[in-house]
Amino acid sequence: MNVKELAEKNYPKHWSKKRLAYLVSIGRLTEEDYAEITERSNDEKEITV
Repeated sequence: MNVKELAEKNYPKHWSKKRLAYLVSIGRLTEEDYAEITERSNDEKEITV
C-alpha cells in the first residue's frame, strides 16, 4: 500500500489535513493527491449529511 492509498483510507477518521500537509511537505504525497483526497472527503460528507 502506498502513501496515497493510506491517506485515502485514513483521512479524515485517523489522519488530519495537517498530517496530509506534512506528507506533502516531505515529498511523500503530491499537492494534487492532497487536493483530490480532501476534496473527495468533503464531497462525501455533503452527500451523507
